[in-house]
Amino acid sequence: MKKILLISLITFFNLKGYSQHDFYSGIQLDAGTMLSPKFENSILKKKNISPTIGTSLSGSYRYFDMFGLELGISQQWNNTRYRDPSFEDQHSGFDVNFNNKTYQWSYYAAISSMMRIGFTKTYLYGKVGYSFNNYGEETLTESKDFIINSEDVDKSLTAITNYNQSNTSLIPEIGVQHKILNGDIISTGIKMNMGQANVMTGNYSITDNNTKDVLTENITSMGDYVSINFRYDMLLHHIPKKEKAQKKEKKVKEIPIIKTDPKVTATVGDRKLIVTHKIKVFAPKVTVYLWDHQKVDGDRVSVNLNGKWVLEDLTLAKEKYSFEVELQEGKNIFVLHALNLGEFKPNTAAIMVMDGVKVHQIILESNMNESGTLEINYKTKK
Repeated sequence: MKKILLISLITFFNLKGYSQHDFYSGIQLDAGTMLSPKFENSILKKKNISPTIGTSLSGSYRYFDMFGLELGISQQWNNTRYRDPSFEDQHSGFDVNFNNKTYQWSYYAAISSMMRIGFTKTYLYGKVGYSFNNYGEETLTESKDFIINSEDVDKSLTAITNYNQSNTSLIPEIGVQHKILNGDIISTGIKMNMGQANVMTGNYSITDNNTKDVLTENITSMGDYVSINFRYDMLLHHIPKKEKAQKKEKKVKEIPIIKTDPKVTATVGDRKLIVTHKIKVFAPKVTVYLWDHQKVDGDRVSVNLNGKWVLEDLTLAKEKYSFEVELQEGKNIFVLHALNLGEFKPNTAAIMVMDGVKVHQIILESNMNESGTLEINYKTKK
């Protein structure tokens, strides 16, 4: 057992440095219905629609897009509605309706598991949360009295409801998530609030003022409800997955430029070089700036110029990386060679070329089969 635990710990810490970490801030809206409280004598019945509406703010952490941890705060408004159908049948034209309206603050923690659907940006998820619920003081006790007095009927009806100030809930949830631009997430799901202790106790009584007979009903509720939620999570920080160190391949410093077809200017190794941009400069030496285009996702590149490696194994960042290159008169082939595809395919870099007079800014995209290529034409000034 100790050996298995030791191996597991070593494996965890070995993989930790190569893991993907994401931090989010989210907002969620819920709408659903309260579940029926317990009626001891079945005198009362819950009405079909007992609405509940809520909203929550949270912070969450995702590990490798497979597991998640969430902490948050929410506010929920509930309205448990019930009636006395037997009394209504006996006394035509009189409705007995009760509304128990409450609101609560909840502080919760949840763990979740996600599963990607194929190679899409859509995930199925399951979540289990645990919350501490604190009910508003002004809704803790409610009392209602009715009197029916006519030639044939003289009855008094009394309904008293008491809420505990707090209770706890277990909250399972399932749903669908989808990643949108910049890694933000939209999702929808269905969840159930399962109270772990009675939050409401009530008493309903009917007194016949002539015979003094009393009919009573005891009510208990754990605050259970089921709801559909809609959620938006904004990506705050992304730590990309690092690739494990591999044996470096022998770098070929001199690579001949071999002409193939009109669209493909050349090949470097087994990669086709696709010319997507052409610029003209008037200086033999230019300054080149490289940085990650849009979202930083761990793209790694090398740069080849006219068959020679001028930059090797650079991880692109938001900050611009600068270097100088010397050009030959005429055509120069500047190649963005992808070493990986990062988190978001393809490998994409923003490039700025400055010759002291003009500034040229372009975007190059590369993958593991083709390399985005810039053709730089250097012409001496007359």
